[in-house]
Amino acid sequence: MFNCKSARVTPRKPRIPVVAKAVCRFADDEIRSLYVTELSLTGMSMFLVAMRLPSVGTIFPLALQPAGADRLPEVDVRVLSTNLDPADATRTGFEVAFTDLDNDDLFDGLCKIIASLERKRAPERRANPRVWTNYRAGITFLGSKVPARVSNLSMTGACLTFGKSGLPEGIAPMMEILIDVDEPDLSARVVVPAEVVRLTNGGDIAGIGVRFLDMDGTAASGIEGLMLYTLCDFAG
Repeated sequence: MFNCKSARVTPRKPRIPVVAKAVCRFADDEIRSLYVTELSLTGMSMFLVAMRLPSVGTIFPLALQPAGADRLPEVDVRVLSTNLDPADATRTGFEVAFTDLDNDDLFDGLCKIIASLERKRAPERRANPRVWTNYRAGITFLGSKVPARVSNLSMTGACLTFGKSGLPEGIAPMMEILIDVDEPDLSARVVVPAEVVRLTNGGDIAGIGVRFLDMDGTAASGIEGLMLYTLCDFAG
């Protein structure tokens, strides 16, 4: 039997980051506030930390509450699997899949959550050197091309800014775009597909962070050339 008098309790901060709070409505209208620690739109699923585990296959509605943002519309989810880990309470919980993501407000809200996660994790994930640049570029998405500037660049991604015009209408996290870096002064042109991972639209700064997708050798050589030209002073 657990002896509370002999146990030494040391307050500690949470060991895992929380993506959002999930207000869940189970059978008999039991309302439980649980916490999402993993979210994937690719797999249309998420993991909730919980000490009481529902049965696999259970369908119930929940509403996500991101930190500092409005609660998202309620959506039905299905329990895919459960995990009970006696050695680690943070790994105890269950995985659910969305049954329907047709609601635009819900999908937009989920995209914003993922974009926020990318912003927080970017410093931890950065494994490639970046250089500050000011190259002219254009981005193509939804059938239109918008002028931009490449403000920093690495072999895996870039930051593009749009000046006073603000963010292009319709741009969103997880959207695939085509970047065309065209710098006449360098006689260089690089075209590479990319995915939007974050948006910045505050104060005088409007821009996007992107991750390059499926670069071929020509594109990779072009990106490397732009970075080296920025870094190296060679008048040959």
